[in-house]
Amino acid sequence: MPKPHLPRLSLLFALLLSVASACNDEQLSVRAPLLGAREGSKVDVSGRADYLLDFGEVAVGSVSSESFYVTNFGLAALTLDPPVVAAPFGTELKCPRVVPLSESAGVAFLFQPDGIGPAETIVTLTSDGGQLKLRLTGVGREPLPTDCSFDFSPKRLDFGAVGPTQAKRLELRIVNKGENACTLSRLSLSGATDAGFTIVGDGVASQEISAFNDYTVAVEFKATRYAVSFSGTLQFGMGPPMASQQVPLTASSPEPCPGALADGSCPVATEKVYVNDASKLYKWDPAANQLAALGSFGSSVSGMTDIAIDSNGTMIGCDGDKNLYVINPTNAAVRKLATMANDANGLTFLPDGRLVASGAGVWAIDRTNGQVTETIVTAGRFDTSGDIIGLPDGKLYWVVRGTSGDQLVRIDPSSGSTTLVGSLSLARIWGVGYANGSLYGFGSDSVITVDPATAQTSLTRSLSGAWWGATTNPVTW
Repeated sequence: MPKPHLPRLSLLFALLLSVASACNDEQLSVRAPLLGAREGSKVDVSGRADYLLDFGEVAVGSVSSESFYVTNFGLAALTLDPPVVAAPFGTELKCPRVVPLSESAGVAFLFQPDGIGPAETIVTLTSDGGQLKLRLTGVGREPLPTDCSFDFSPKRLDFGAVGPTQAKRLELRIVNKGENACTLSRLSLSGATDAGFTIVGDGVASQEISAFNDYTVAVEFKATRYAVSFSGTLQFGMGPPMASQQVPLTASSPEPCPGALADGSCPVATEKVYVNDASKLYKWDPAANQLAALGSFGSSVSGMTDIAIDSNGTMIGCDGDKNLYVINPTNAAVRKLATMANDANGLTFLPDGRLVASGAGVWAIDRTNGQVTETIVTAGRFDTSGDIIGLPDGKLYWVVRGTSGDQLVRIDPSSGSTTLVGSLSLARIWGVGYANGSLYGFGSDSVITVDPATAQTSLTRSLSGAWWGATTNPVTW
């Protein structure tokens, strides 16, 4: 780890903490953040602040950007507060910033002189790991006739959440707003975690932007880790007069599923049939009629109404509060994906990858946000009993309530047309599974084996439990 550059008070605090730790073994277990400056930061020799950030000469009416890099030298994540900065200076940091342990983060400051002459201000950077003072200085000068007038947008490239196996590209637009040519140079990336960011085309050594024209820079992000946040800075020079410009880059890579593997992949469902009650996940062997509990969904789930598995073996579930979850099929751990637009008590996947939910109607939904992407069967045509399932023939099979018991309805998802297959021998079938060419309907303390072509029951067996949902596994088809 590089030697920390800490303000004098922080150094004293660190020394006292070290002495206290040597006297008390219990202090060795304390995990706390510690704010410092990145190695190479310019110390303020005036003694009025800990560090100095000098913008040099900037034309009146122009904006120059410089970043000051802080480092978390502690043993826990550090939260950096947005600083209060007096004009003519400013900052791009408007919200609290989390800096992982042993990592650095840039805080972008701006200088936009409104008059000729020197300007300065003292900024206090505060955090839950201490504080330091930074003196900002710059000199405003008269614009020259040859000066470049430009702007760029957006001021920050925020890639949002990007999965470990995905890539996302954003563009920065640089505009020449005046009659003089502008020169773009020194396009580069900096920052502690910019390994996930790349400039598309490797940037430019020098690029002239003629009067009233623009130039686009594309940056791509691909996560190198997951369950962490990424930050970096896109730097470039613009002139004349040549001045450094900085654009903060931010992104995150959420855990793709509970218990994700080291490469970012998710545990794959391997059993032919899974069933669930309100709070637990089970695997079920249809040949032996044997159950084995896999785990609990946890207290955050308000009654898991159904589960489904896609062709990659990823398990998805929904609960009574319209929440959509990704589920670890090995231990039932969950992570919320979204809130659905409609109530649903049935969930399944089609062979083409569409996630389908059933309730008052049947809809295809987007698993990332829970919104309806397609209405397959309009609400009110049937009274759902409790589950729907997609089979290898590409059709949906929906259990609905009839006049004297449950019925099986076949749906063509491409047209929404429905066919009544027949009546079922069991009422209140809340879960439907499939394996070996047969449907399995799960009711209270029982399971029936059904021919999906005729709805005829060939076998009824006891299966103790109040079954809320079930699913087939396309991976085993």
